[in-house]
Amino acid sequence: MLGTVDHQTELLDADQLCGHLIPEDSIHRKLAVLGDKLFSDRDFADLYDRARGRHSVPPSLVAKVMLLQSLEGTSDRETVDRVRRDIGWKVALGLSLQDDGFHPTVLTYFRERLRKSDEPRRIFDRFKQVATEAGLLTTRGVRVLDSTPVLSAVQTQDTVSLIKGALRRLLTLLARTNAATKAAIESALSRDDYAHRGKPAIDWDDEASRSMLVDELVRDALAALGALEGKEVSGEVADAAELLATVAGQDVYQDDDGNFRIRKGVAKDRVISVVDPDARHGHKSKSRHFDGYQAHVAVDPETELVTEIEVAPASTHEAELSRDLLPELNEDHAEVTVVADSAYGSGANLKTLQDAGASTVIKTQRDKNSWGGFPKSAFQIDLDARIATCPAGVTTNNYISHKDGGGAFRFPTEACASCALRSQCTSALSRGRSITFGPHEQLLSETRVFQQTKEFKAIYNTKRPTVERVIYRMVRNGGRKARYRGRVKVGEQIRLKAAAENIVRMLRLGLVWTADTRWALA
Repeated sequence: MLGTVDHQTELLDADQLCGHLIPEDSIHRKLAVLGDKLFSDRDFADLYDRARGRHSVPPSLVAKVMLLQSLEGTSDRETVDRVRRDIGWKVALGLSLQDDGFHPTVLTYFRERLRKSDEPRRIFDRFKQVATEAGLLTTRGVRVLDSTPVLSAVQTQDTVSLIKGALRRLLTLLARTNAATKAAIESALSRDDYAHRGKPAIDWDDEASRSMLVDELVRDALAALGALEGKEVSGEVADAAELLATVAGQDVYQDDDGNFRIRKGVAKDRVISVVDPDARHGHKSKSRHFDGYQAHVAVDPETELVTEIEVAPASTHEAELSRDLLPELNEDHAEVTVVADSAYGSGANLKTLQDAGASTVIKTQRDKNSWGGFPKSAFQIDLDARIATCPAGVTTNNYISHKDGGGAFRFPTEACASCALRSQCTSALSRGRSITFGPHEQLLSETRVFQQTKEFKAIYNTKRPTVERVIYRMVRNGGRKARYRGRVKVGEQIRLKAAAENIVRMLRLGLVWTADTRWALA
């Protein structure tokens, strides 16, 4: 049943006895004053049975505890310890000095209830609501987009560990749900060590032994999947079978002798752990790689508030979530200017945002030739007339259309062969220069011209740096590393972190609550 906060002051109330020790401008003092206005127990009433069970720890109290936990980067046990013995926390939470807190599992159960509810984002959305009421957020203005790594909470596994772990998981689930199918699979396996954790006991210094092990594991995986073919399986078992099929095929190939071997290189969108199948390899640059997730954020540069946040596997390209970060564009009369770096500057993304009604101040990739020759911008091109002229003055109307809406100009082989500028233009020896255009070439060309203007530079250079400051605040105190496994739980962690940093920022901007004006700025 829903437990509620008792607002009657106790004899040993922490604020009454020790409140003078807490600085007036601290988050603890601010929460003590405004905390009950931010959350009420009825905001979470749908998470609890109305008639059965013991009264819960008041959910408004748990929500405030989770905010402090996110700000200070503490574990569940450390958090409960702070509730018991930290005067600042007791003042912020409105507790007495003798309050002994609650068990750490209360936080676990509360997160699970939120996750399964109809409004799992309610804490983050509550702060957006407060910011809107106070005039700090509107559907008009600038949004700066960027992303930052969130490191996985699990160890990245090699091929052997992935396949063995996936098989072990499948057999464990079948032992609970379908013992007959489990027995059928085990009878088809060549190895009998899948019940044991860790890598198989072989001579790891012997290449032949390692190769034989990989072949055995892949064949066992195929045998297990074959035994499941045609059988009805539950959701968890189906997911485990799909995971097994993925890890058994992503890193291997079959050689000429029919043996399975580990291929060189890294498969695209490679699963890196059977413990956290959502985590992926990612990179922020050619030299900066990481494993886990990326937090994609939208920031209001005037207030430095996070207006939206999404978490995706590390392999997800930044531009894929641009539209999801801008719910303002769904509102009538929205006027949004989107500022972002070149990771968001693809033609498709620019068109998506502009079609949704946004103005874009986004850098696009520099026009360049892959090996250093003349770029497309060195040619005079009229796409409407389907005519192109090269730097040497040769004109062609040989245009080939592509199915995606793009196309390519091809210059005559004989003209390029005798051209004095050939070495600066093309490395092709048997054909002339070709210029390929994507379906959004005109838009990209206009964007490249725009980003050279004073207007673009004035907006970009003043607004873009704010997102870096906001991201720094988000990743400090434990925000850089995932505490949980799976995209959903990691998303909850980062969204709560953003909510906590938002309230700190709003308080610094002068957020107050009065009975007359409700939420406003002092």
